[in-house]
Amino acid sequence: RMKNHSFSPANNYSLSVDDYQKNIKCLEKDLLYFTRVDKYPKTSVKIDTFAGHWLLGFSPEPEINISIRNGENYISIQKSKAIFIPKYCLVEWNIQNSIPFRWDAFISPTEVPSNFIRKPIVFPYDSNNRPQTISQIFTLIGSHLKASDYIEIEQQKVISTLALRAKEVIDDNFREDISITELTKKMNVSRMSFSSSFKKAYGLTPVAYRHRLRIFEGLRLINQGHSVTDAVLASGFSDHAQFINHFKKTLGTTPVHYSPNQLLINPDKS
Repeated sequence: RMKNHSFSPANNYSLSVDDYQKNIKCLEKDLLYFTRVDKYPKTSVKIDTFAGHWLLGFSPEPEINISIRNGENYISIQKSKAIFIPKYCLVEWNIQNSIPFRWDAFISPTEVPSNFIRKPIVFPYDSNNRPQTISQIFTLIGSHLKASDYIEIEQQKVISTLALRAKEVIDDNFREDISITELTKKMNVSRMSFSSSFKKAYGLTPVAYRHRLRIFEGLRLINQGHSVTDAVLASGFSDHAQFINHFKKTLGTTPVHYSPNQLLINPDKS
């Protein structure tokens, strides 16, 4: 059996599945940079959350018709734009495109500075000023926060305090073996109110959101060299087959294929 290991700056990594192709580089501990080519139907709506990871992504090439929901409206992600998605944030994309397109991003589970906004932001970006470290990324984002030249993304389509509370409860408890019904009891609300308000606000059900958090928590652990079995238990899934099924639906392949030792292609000779 091949030993599990985490990503190493000495190596290059690649993954190819039906819907996308991804090349990955570890720039430093807990910082991955990837380029990804996506293939979508002509019109597609996609809701993303990266759980305990933050992501800094850049506008795609070639320029395509892609936008992000901001409250009830959508804003276009045009050329020379960047989007920062903090941990436990939800973003909804509207993609109207029939050709493959390339985009790139940094992703990391590290903590961000305490003065950063806890909502996604979109800001102008100079492609000649590409950061290479976590420190440089935080400096870049911090400079735009200081300059106030960003758009703050409202995650809720229908503003709801109940939905926000529900999301916070799920964020705090998703690793635990607690049913949605038990979570509603914690909040002293009915399951119908809990689920209905969440779906109207965020566009997906509380169960689907919790599955997504658990998948990316499992992925975080796999990236750090933990076995799939350990990742299943630590991320909150009680059933190995259920984890694999949801992982495949979300990421297009099985957890084993997403482990660093499976993604490794060739040592970096530079």
